[in-house]
Amino acid sequence: RYAAYMSNLANDPSKIMSDSLGRILTNYNERTKIMNAEFFNHVELQRIEEIYKDRFQDASDFTFFIVGNVAEDTLKPMVEKYLGSLTDLTREESWRDNHVEIPKGRTEKEISLIMKTPKSNVNVIFRKDLAFTQKNVLGLKVIKSILDLRYTEKIREEEGGTYGVAVRVSIEQFPKSDATLSMFFDCDPVKADVLKSLIYKEIEKIRENGPSALDLDKSVKNMLKTREQSKLHNDYWMSSLYDFYYDGIDTNSPENYEAILNSFTISDIQDLANQFFANADEVDVVFKPKSE
Repeated sequence: RYAAYMSNLANDPSKIMSDSLGRILTNYNERTKIMNAEFFNHVELQRIEEIYKDRFQDASDFTFFIVGNVAEDTLKPMVEKYLGSLTDLTREESWRDNHVEIPKGRTEKEISLIMKTPKSNVNVIFRKDLAFTQKNVLGLKVIKSILDLRYTEKIREEEGGTYGVAVRVSIEQFPKSDATLSMFFDCDPVKADVLKSLIYKEIEKIRENGPSALDLDKSVKNMLKTREQSKLHNDYWMSSLYDFYYDGIDTNSPENYEAILNSFTISDIQDLANQFFANADEVDVVFKPKSE
């Protein structure tokens, strides 16, 4: 059923763009597989079963997180019964770095596809080695929020070129400390080059002059408001537990969030922007329509 579904997507431009970008962003690493109909010819039920049994025969190094509106005295007997009874072989395992990474330096590509509805898809991705600290984590999120504001004003409202620019940021500690900032949007093919240039211009403004006081204030206030609203949901607490055990940071503590956010100055954000964007690895990919 899955193979048939993938066969139907073989000529879908969105699938082709996603697969192509995935391969480019991992520098065509052999571990980056394309999920297509042919892929399922290599799937074996016996091997699936072997992997499953190997991974779940030893729960000695599993860590379980449980959050939610449930009483401890109700939960504890179920934990003892269903988790306490899991097999424990006390194996010692670790992880390894498979070096699946974005290509070094600057990579720029323009790829033409046949499309029923002509459009251009613009992708700009930056990656840089960066120390994993809570100040850097929050600082990059502030930069992301500021770029959201700038792109909404310049590209969506003033240029009317797209419904919106998606800006995403991530900073990881493992397998090494690095950060990624990505921008994606669809637009009229005629406007692609002009709109893409605005992506870079807004970044350069922050690097040269820092953000405006208004944009910084809006971004910080929006993040603080979102955090308070998030505390009403299980996802917030699950994320806080995960961050504490995985990264060793108590992100629920005000000193690791509110205090840092409120301390940011214009020069702080400017300095971080220059630290991140200077000599960052960069992927610039534009998909555009071509005639039949």
